[in-house]
Amino acid sequence: MTIQGAFKEVNKIRNESDDGESSDEKSGIDDAKSSVFVKSNKIPDNTDVVKGINFEKEVNLHEFVNQYKYMGFQATNLGIGIDEMNKMIHFKYAEGVEGAGETHDDQDRDSDGDHQALPKKKKCLIWLSFTSNMISSGLREIFVYLAKKKFIDVVVTTAGGVEEDIIKCFSKTYLGDFNLNGKKLRKKGWNRIGNLIVPNDNYCKFEDWLQPLLNKMLHEQNRKNEELFLKKLDKRRGRREREGKKAPSSHCAPSSCIPSSPSQSPPSPSQPSNPPCDSSDEDESDMFYLSPSEFIKKLGEEINDESSLIYWCHKNDIPVFCPGLTDGSLGDNLFFHNYGKKIKNNLILDIVKDIKKINSLALNCKKSGIIILGGGLPKHHVCNANLMRNGADFAVYVNTANEYDGSDSGANTTEALSWGKIKAGHTNNHVKVFGDATILFPLMVLNTFYFHDRRGKQQEGVAQLG
Repeated sequence: MTIQGAFKEVNKIRNESDDGESSDEKSGIDDAKSSVFVKSNKIPDNTDVVKGINFEKEVNLHEFVNQYKYMGFQATNLGIGIDEMNKMIHFKYAEGVEGAGETHDDQDRDSDGDHQALPKKKKCLIWLSFTSNMISSGLREIFVYLAKKKFIDVVVTTAGGVEEDIIKCFSKTYLGDFNLNGKKLRKKGWNRIGNLIVPNDNYCKFEDWLQPLLNKMLHEQNRKNEELFLKKLDKRRGRREREGKKAPSSHCAPSSCIPSSPSQSPPSPSQPSNPPCDSSDEDESDMFYLSPSEFIKKLGEEINDESSLIYWCHKNDIPVFCPGLTDGSLGDNLFFHNYGKKIKNNLILDIVKDIKKINSLALNCKKSGIIILGGGLPKHHVCNANLMRNGADFAVYVNTANEYDGSDSGANTTEALSWGKIKAGHTNNHVKVFGDATILFPLMVLNTFYFHDRRGKQQEGVAQLG
């Protein structure tokens, strides 16, 4: 075979090979195209379009924040959170709105089945829950604004959320760094909260202020209990005097307070039975103990400082619940105050009174909106109270925690939905915004409570001009 013939054979084999590969490739490309170029169903006409902020025209701060909703990712969740907070405000203040301002019967039953008078249901009760680090940060001033304007109805926080608010009335909190050397800080007496610095002297000032107040509360507790005891004795003495004027058969015989044994036959209808002993003097209300929320209200009254959140909560009758009151400097001070004393000289707080109060607040509102910053005990306490009413109507979470470890701090709103702590509506009425509340919450307040406040002032101004 000549060289030319050999080349022809090689080209023939090559062409046959190319033809085979081209057939396989054609089939593969068709499969790829069918996978990649899947035909779409038509997007509904009312679906929002992704759109960013146009900095080529004048930027209005209110519109700037509004545009977040259309940017996607957590910016969209932020916008949804703003919408939910505005719904809370709408139902809190709007007149003639369906579901707003309705009342229940003047008489309702408590958990024991007894009738008790209850006030009219509030249109929408707005709950604010936050962890102590929030009050340590600059969010404190925003919380004060919300309480001063009565935009919020209930506050739930930790012990640190109460004590840090008071401590800031005495001394300042400073900016530091997340990476400062803890060992060196300890030697200097500087306590670090993230990138904030709180000198330990601040807590010493807090103790100097609190201990005399605890003595005052203890004195009030003992004085009121002594008064109640004397009142009980007078009541018992008066009852005995009245019984002494009656026939002996009508006296409260000792045996009448003891259940009869099965061998004893019950008295016949014709035989008068001795009246049962009056046990009203054993009523638990005859003892006086502050609940944690009443304790905090007294702190707010005593601090008398307009920069304080609990001062404004006291002034505007906004209850502050703290289910973990002893977990912090407050607990340390209660420990030192009660240490080594007999029980009669111990200040006692009644936590059961508060659980009854917070659950009753949830029951006694037409609608409920919860704003929860951070996680932990305050988050669950608010959600659990709303379980009593089969869930909150609106819910906004702001935190950085994830749910993969099963913690309540990281739980999404859909988990609360499964427990009945958030209501399942026809449309989404709940959202979790993943992020730092110190960044997000000021923006949320700007386009909700602040916007509502400014609009109200503008309307008042127009009315005065008219």
